[in-house]
Amino acid sequence: IAKLLYISPRTVETHRARVIKKLGFKTTADIIKYAIKTNLMKP
Repeated sequence: IAKLLYISPRTVETHRARVIKKLGFKTTADIIKYAIKTNLMKP
């Protein structure tokens, strides 16, 4: 992801952590489940 967006891996990690916190999730798996459930991504 970092290479595709031309940003550092640490920036990707920071954004991921902030999304998890903001949406009230505990893990990356929770975000993936939510994305599939709301049709943001396909399983």
